[in-house]
Amino acid sequence: MITLPILLLTLSVAIVGANSLVLSPIAGSVAGSYTGVSASEVMIASAAYGIFTAISALFLAPLVDRFGGKFMLLLAMMVLAVALGLSSLASDLVLLCLAQGVSGVAAGVALPAAYGLATQLAPKGKESETLGIVLTGWTLSLIVGVSLSAIIADYVHWRGVYLFMSVLAALVSLSIFLSKTWGALAVKGKPTSPLTALRVPGIGRGLIVCASYMVAFYGLY
Repeated sequence: MITLPILLLTLSVAIVGANSLVLSPIAGSVAGSYTGVSASEVMIASAAYGIFTAISALFLAPLVDRFGGKFMLLLAMMVLAVALGLSSLASDLVLLCLAQGVSGVAAGVALPAAYGLATQLAPKGKESETLGIVLTGWTLSLIVGVSLSAIIADYVHWRGVYLFMSVLAALVSLSIFLSKTWGALAVKGKPTSPLTALRVPGIGRGLIVCASYMVAFYGLY
């Protein structure tokens, strides 16, 4: 059974994933709004998003252990909503890159928080199944988010894409805040070091596999 919290986690992942994917198909439209900027240069904003997502995941995501997954997810989605709104208003490429950098900071916290909450909220023995449901947010972002963004960019404006995602992120944030069905969530009380994860057996192979399929996917995309 998909509960409201699991649905909100899935939507959070979908919005984060959509933002990581939508710029590529609308890069030409974005470039047309800025004088002397090519579509390939617009993709610098996507690189900024990715870089700040990685930095945030390493150094800010451990705060989830200290303040709890629900609070950090709520905070991250609120920041993401603001950053996406700023992306829609960006008057030049520099401002778009800055806004996407802030989006990356939010994404680097939102994803670990969502994945962690999925396992906490899952019924005993169904942790993998529940996490799998939350991960379908990536499928939604690719099939629905990218397709819809292309339509919005064609018939409205590329700024409407980011405005639409900003509104969605704000609605998800509000729903997380108002939802009372999360139950008792564990909070460790202190942040962990990202270096601690490197001591987990098999983590090296896991990182290589993850990096390989992500490079393959994004490279082809």
